[in-house]
Amino acid sequence: MSKFFEVKKVPLDTPKALLRGQVTMSLIDGLDWSEQAKEKLLLSSSRILEKGMTEARCEKGTTGLVVGYVQSGKTMSFSTVLALAADNGFQLAIVFAGITNPLLRQTSDRLSDELVGEMGENWWCVDVKDNHTNFSISPSSSESPMVIVPVLKRPQRINELREAISDLNIALTTPVLIIDDEADQASFNTLAAKNKKDGTDDKSATFDAISKLRNSIGNHIYLQYTATPQAPLLINLTEILSPDWHVVLDAGKGYFGGNTLFHERESQVRVIPREETYHSTENPLTSCPQSLEEALWEFILASTVHLRFRRSSKTISMMVHPEREKDDHKKFYHWIEGLINGWKSQLAGNLSSSLAKRIREVYDSYAPQIVDCPTLEEMLPHIPRVMQRISVLLMNSDRQKGDINWKKNRCSILVGGDLLNRGFTVEGLVVTYMPRYSKGKPNADTLQQRARFFGYKSGVEDLIRVHLPADTIYAYESYVDDEEVIRGILQKSKTTKELRQTIVQDPVMRPTRGNILSRRVIQNELTGAKPFKTHSLRDLDHNTQLLYSLIKENEGQLSVFQDFGTEDRTHLTCNVGVDDVINLLLELKFSNAKEIGLKTAAIQYLLHWSSQESQSQNVEECSLILMASGETRERKVTRQEESIVTQQLFSGRSTSGDGVYPGDSKIRDTSKLTLQVHRVKTKGFNDGAEFWVPALVFPEELSVHFVSTSEE
Repeated sequence: MSKFFEVKKVPLDTPKALLRGQVTMSLIDGLDWSEQAKEKLLLSSSRILEKGMTEARCEKGTTGLVVGYVQSGKTMSFSTVLALAADNGFQLAIVFAGITNPLLRQTSDRLSDELVGEMGENWWCVDVKDNHTNFSISPSSSESPMVIVPVLKRPQRINELREAISDLNIALTTPVLIIDDEADQASFNTLAAKNKKDGTDDKSATFDAISKLRNSIGNHIYLQYTATPQAPLLINLTEILSPDWHVVLDAGKGYFGGNTLFHERESQVRVIPREETYHSTENPLTSCPQSLEEALWEFILASTVHLRFRRSSKTISMMVHPEREKDDHKKFYHWIEGLINGWKSQLAGNLSSSLAKRIREVYDSYAPQIVDCPTLEEMLPHIPRVMQRISVLLMNSDRQKGDINWKKNRCSILVGGDLLNRGFTVEGLVVTYMPRYSKGKPNADTLQQRARFFGYKSGVEDLIRVHLPADTIYAYESYVDDEEVIRGILQKSKTTKELRQTIVQDPVMRPTRGNILSRRVIQNELTGAKPFKTHSLRDLDHNTQLLYSLIKENEGQLSVFQDFGTEDRTHLTCNVGVDDVINLLLELKFSNAKEIGLKTAAIQYLLHWSSQESQSQNVEECSLILMASGETRERKVTRQEESIVTQQLFSGRSTSGDGVYPGDSKIRDTSKLTLQVHRVKTKGFNDGAEFWVPALVFPEELSVHFVSTSEE
């Protein structure tokens, strides 16, 4: 840490309530939102900053994960956090504002518009050629605004910032606030997997720059904003970017997200035929696919309704995302340019019967979803003028050097790849054509971040059409379900580390890129009987009391499961609510990684099935079974350090006695999760001691896949 730049070694007192001062209220008052929505934003932003201030400690930083939805208002959230920080005495804030210059300008311009007007001249944009002479920080006071530094998330820029800060002869009295926008992109160590394999400790350039910056500034609050938390949740818990705590953001009213599109309005999603999907080597199309023509005409019709009949002044756009390579962008760009120009010529003269038929087919398919849709005959006279306003823009580093002037390009078709991925806002997006597919499993977080078609769509919800390959549609449908489960477990967990690197994940996708994970990704399926075998000695009494209390609460409902003829095979059962089982699992304590992983996965399992909309799949109850009617059964246990391990919790199959006993692992309800409660008498260690332990039995027809990271 620079000797010139130190945070005073005094504890940070968390205020009882954050001041909503001039900067904050100027920002909030400028929003065209309802008062309820404004208050919701203030409360969530205050919660984030207050949590960070509580967790911040002298000479070190705290890392908080802030999880929202794709294009749901995360930027407005951290703008409000910045405003609150400025009003409450913070002196320095750093914003990692994307990995490309367009993203940096997009975020910087927005922050400048929202905050700089109230913060005077204390605004410093880092630039490679900047000599940093205009960067200064004054002692904190109510009259001294906070310095905000938006910086490109590139090693050179971050290192420049660190060097500039180290030259300042100041002592900050408050933590530095660091906001990492799209935190799961570029920030993590891409050499983590290689380090594990080779036994090295190398750092990728951006990760190294971020680590050095954090280490140099002492006490700070590092906020990771993202809609795809797979990477931060699965990286090694000891890494500097592993989150200490988390906050889950809700979307605002009118948000058009994955659940809306893929579950409620699935008719607005169109399947691109397999032969028309695109891959630069496997299926490099040589002629324009008909599905692209259909999507283009949908956009022309949507633009006609939007601009001519609804008289809207708002931007309307279409996105075409074929592949990541520039040559592929150019191919689709030239196809679209050729089609648009050809149609303009035809519409200016005599419309051919084939084109007239094609327009009619698209209209008949598209019009039923449009509210108060004009007839095609009413629309046709307006289409030529609308087409004259359409701009086709090639969005890659070869052609699109500057930012899009949305006021000038109010009716645009954007063609590109990575520049149209995470963080980039396509204003007024209504029609998406994304024919790209992967030969292998896609990364879940990357796939979701391509969903630029999510967002606030007030006034154009009925115009939205999304064209995707069938496999991609299935992946999105699966992701939407998994996303809600992950958000649910985060909302219920007290700390982020409770998830213990375990998340629900459909096997059709990988959770994230493998190079940032120092531990291998294990894919498992929750099905069949899963006992909790390893128990910490210090937690045995705690867990026993929880399980005993659950039985006492439900003893009046218990009845015989099935009479197998002997006392130790006579079990009692009743149904209990899913929330009761989730709360029990949250309270149970385990120290072994396998047991913690099972507990976390089981909670996510219950959240998954209890949130299903289908009545046939919705699970509202679990089966509780008191094994042997609560009588003790002797089991061999061994001691491993400060834990004991039950060697064989389940009794096996037996043909002795009356009939056939299927074994404890088969004592379950086949239609819902079964929670077995066993009362154990120890043998082999501390003979005769008693404790209660749980086991879970997952029905085959309700299996769920999850991933975790574990040591080899």
